[in-house]
Amino acid sequence: MSSWIHCPCGNQIHKNLFSGANVCLVVEDEMIDKLDDQIPAAEAIHQMILHSDILVRCPKCGRIAVEDNKTGAIAIYAKENSQG
Repeated sequence: MSSWIHCPCGNQIHKNLFSGANVCLVVEDEMIDKLDDQIPAAEAIHQMILHSDILVRCPKCGRIAVEDNKTGAIAIYAKENSQG
């Protein structure tokens, strides 16, 4: 798997969790509920990293990209223009 996501604006977004690339994890509440309260915090974090989707924001255009942890599919979202 690549460490980069190609944004429609032409920018490359780095998605490596450990390189200071402002990567976020999308952790579902169901996953948190399944964690054993008796395991060390480091192991809980490890489990969340392994089983969560990755979310990154393009610094050039502001789009958000979410990579599905199970399939590797990437969905890219653009901010809607709100009027009001």
